[in-house]
Amino acid sequence: MCLIYMITSFPNMLGEYNFGNGIRGKYASKYKKGTNLIKLDAELTEYFPDTNYLNEALR
Repeated sequence: MCLIYMITSFPNMLGEYNFGNGIRGKYASKYKKGTNLIKLDAELTEYFPDTNYLNEALR
């Protein structure tokens, strides 16, 4: 991607970000398989402070 495109398309992006060495599609196959993320309401963090507590309750 050229710099002019990046500046005009993403005005909030800082100039020091450099994606020149990035690998396009590196995680595409993992993303395509899907995820199992669950967002808990804030009030439930009292009962499930981390993933271990939640997993144990679900088993």
